[in-house]
Amino acid sequence: MNFSNSQSLFRRAAAVIPGGIYGHTTPAATVPGAVPYFAASGHGCRYTDVDGNVFIDFMGGYGPMVLGYHHPEVEAAANAARQLGAAFNHPTSLLVELAEQLTQRIDFADWAVFAKNGADLTTWSLMVAREVTQRPKILKIRGAYHGTAAWCTPGHGGLISSDRADIHDFPFNDVASLEALFAQHRGQIAGLILTPFHHPAFADSQLPTFEFVAMANLLCMEHGALLILDDVRCGFRLTTDGSHSLYGYKPDLAIYCKALANGHPISACVGRAPHKAAASRVFLTGSYWGDPAPMAAALATLDIIARDNIPQKLT
Repeated sequence: MNFSNSQSLFRRAAAVIPGGIYGHTTPAATVPGAVPYFAASGHGCRYTDVDGNVFIDFMGGYGPMVLGYHHPEVEAAANAARQLGAAFNHPTSLLVELAEQLTQRIDFADWAVFAKNGADLTTWSLMVAREVTQRPKILKIRGAYHGTAAWCTPGHGGLISSDRADIHDFPFNDVASLEALFAQHRGQIAGLILTPFHHPAFADSQLPTFEFVAMANLLCMEHGALLILDDVRCGFRLTTDGSHSLYGYKPDLAIYCKALANGHPISACVGRAPHKAAASRVFLTGSYWGDPAPMAAALATLDIIARDNIPQKLT
């Protein structure tokens, strides 16, 4: 295949952008010269790069494109909302409608808030857990990916020791290590953040054991810590009502993003009623977080996922 336009664009990018292309789409994460660096368009399951090469996208844009590129119903909903404007001084009614939809679809959810990226709300969820419990410490699985904030980034640049002073990790599926952390930091643990299955940034995915899931839930209940589900990658892809339903437990908080709006930028955190007051005390805002178009896209996407039973088709 010819990638000359991609390579030319990358040389231009390297002159004005650190790394040329940063993050998970960097050529350093692939085989340089063997894949395209820049996309041009997409439709359905296919996308076209800047050299005109056409690919079937089994990765779904690294996750968001659960219905395929340029889904007509989703784009119609987003475009209709976009005609009304963007980034108003106040939210639109779509904020309320989307929160209502999520609380109706997700069995433990009594409230919802919205942002743009998964990391916005995984980080905020830790703050809510700390506000609820008035405790400092968070437990997480070693190597788990929860975003690029200092407490969880898989990178090393720019970090200082205090960034993770109250973050304690343990090996995936290791019940004994988890029990030991709860015992060692008794009365200090605000929450445990998990993913439905282990999908680290630079390693193979692993499924949880039944014992691990059951004990994680039990230990949180016994110690008064919040169980936080990072469902950013898996939510509405494995089930229509949140991935927790596959494992038979109900988290205190859960975060959704990638499949929520079929590529439109929005994330959501839902939670239980007892934590609603504490959540209202943890400041959360963003200049573009009330944009109606992604919310309209999310409403359409959720309807299609449920109507067409998309998780069953994906699996």
